[in-house]
Amino acid sequence: MTSIASNQIPATSEIKLSVIEDTLYVFQLSDFPFSDSDVGQTLKFVKFTLMSARGNFYLRGVEIKTNQEISAADIADGALTYMPMKNAFGDDSYHFIFAVSDGIEYSAPKSGGFNISSVEDQPILHTSTGYLIDSFGHDPKYVIDSHQLSDGSIYISKREFRYEIGSHPYLSLHIDTFQNDNKTELRKHIDLDFKFGNQNISATLLLPDGKVLVTGDIYDSYTKKSQFFVSRFDSHGKLDKSFNVSGTLSKDMTDRVINTDVILQSDGKYLIATKSLLKEGSLLSTLVLERYNPDGSIDSEFNQSNVSPLIVKDEQEKAFLIQTDGKILLLGQNVSGNAIVMTRLNTDGTLDQRFGTNGSVNLQIERNGITPLSMAVQQDGKVLLLWSGRSEQNLNEISIARLNPDGSLDTNFNGTGKLSLLNDELGFFVNEVKNLVVTDDQKIIISGSGLKSLDTNEEYRDQIFVIRLVNEGRLDNSFDADGVLTLSLEASAESPLNIFLDKAGKIILIGSASNSDKFSLIARYNND
Repeated sequence: MTSIASNQIPATSEIKLSVIEDTLYVFQLSDFPFSDSDVGQTLKFVKFTLMSARGNFYLRGVEIKTNQEISAADIADGALTYMPMKNAFGDDSYHFIFAVSDGIEYSAPKSGGFNISSVEDQPILHTSTGYLIDSFGHDPKYVIDSHQLSDGSIYISKREFRYEIGSHPYLSLHIDTFQNDNKTELRKHIDLDFKFGNQNISATLLLPDGKVLVTGDIYDSYTKKSQFFVSRFDSHGKLDKSFNVSGTLSKDMTDRVINTDVILQSDGKYLIATKSLLKEGSLLSTLVLERYNPDGSIDSEFNQSNVSPLIVKDEQEKAFLIQTDGKILLLGQNVSGNAIVMTRLNTDGTLDQRFGTNGSVNLQIERNGITPLSMAVQQDGKVLLLWSGRSEQNLNEISIARLNPDGSLDTNFNGTGKLSLLNDELGFFVNEVKNLVVTDDQKIIISGSGLKSLDTNEEYRDQIFVIRLVNEGRLDNSFDADGVLTLSLEASAESPLNIFLDKAGKIILIGSASNSDKFSLIARYNND
């Protein structure tokens, strides 16, 4: 009687494969380790016992099923492929479990994974509508800042949450510049070579020499310690060690920091504004202004010993700016919330006694829920203030005032120096008010977002709006017929992030929205 030897079960091992975002991966036989103690046995089949829901496996273009046998011949022929979910990326985040067979038995299952390298998607230009869409897909990316550079190009910075196996989540930062022409092409892309771990990024600034300034804050929820930081990166995205030796400066703060911002002076010094909570749980913050030299050292000549910290809100878009004469304007409110407060400082940080009373203007507002939002200075030195409040019907309304250079109300503006725009006049419900810009011919532009009724069933759609006023404070009927321009992308959470004028006087609107994807937009409008 002849004994027949039993078949030995083959073995395999865990695998890790690499693929580029939005790129089809073609499996090879060598991707699947195979060993068998039986002489002459080779890999005959592979099956997947578990497949990630964030990607699809295909055999000759047809999606495969769990435990479906795939022959080695098909794999060798390039018929087995994997396509990650659109815009998915990450290290070891997309797993599968597989087993190999010698044609008789399958091995014990082992895990496999993909390292998906992210790529920066090219934005899509909608030439028929005049706006550009930069889709983020499902990536957790968010626009932080946008500016217009001296050469007319458009600058956008975006933060992105990233994850790596064995480490904590972190923020990465990306800088894009676009041409401001009919093509709106991506001119330059910079990935900052730094992992922002527990740092919250608030603002970025592209400097004239191509370096990038980043400001933010760090909060330890265990010790309750808070500090702000400023980091400078060279034009290649590396930390600039000529800035405060390490490339970063930081300062411990008594109260919790929630936001920071920075402005570059004409002499290369940095004005840094820090918002800190008035008290834990409060909706109000105090604004503290400091100035630093180009090398990151504190500017001891900037003296604010007699300047009281201003009260601001987190949603305030612009809390400080520099006039053309170098003087500094600060915008906030009083503690009780019934007055807009504006303070003007001399170039050395002291109060400008020629502005208002002892350097400040208190503008009493007979509305509830007021929030100072932004400000702008006209070429004639007059100052515009923008705020939101609640109307008598408890609806959001837009309000604006104009001050003379000495801080007094300019009664040539709407007869009183103040103007309020209501929902009925605008044709939609105001949701948020964001930006304020003055044109060369002294017209006033305001942007924000709102809800517009679609029909009598009271269904509403998000939209971005741009309002233009003439210098005297009336809606400008030469702008989109009634002074109010609206843009709807049939998405949710539509919001303008910034608005500015290019060298030709055209309006550049930077915004964001989301539907199945998150995306930013760049829209350009003629001056009519």
